[in-house]
Amino acid sequence: RTYKEIVKNYILINITSDELLGIDLTRRQQTISRICDEADKYSSRGYLEKAREILEDGLRKYPDNCDIIYNLMYVSSW
Repeated sequence: RTYKEIVKNYILINITSDELLGIDLTRRQQTISRICDEADKYSSRGYLEKAREILEDGLRKYPDNCDIIYNLMYVSSW
């Protein structure tokens, strides 16, 4: 079977490629939001180094996420 045939069969039974590959985008976004929220708790109290550490750790896990990058740039600007 070719890749095209496999994808066609999954489309017929209404399974997305994310489900097929085990990617849970909702859980990913929730985790990213928790990372940013935790960092914000520290940065809003002036603990910028701790906030930066949290965001840098998050960026290692999700290197392509714009929310983490944006928050890291904001914290780093102080």
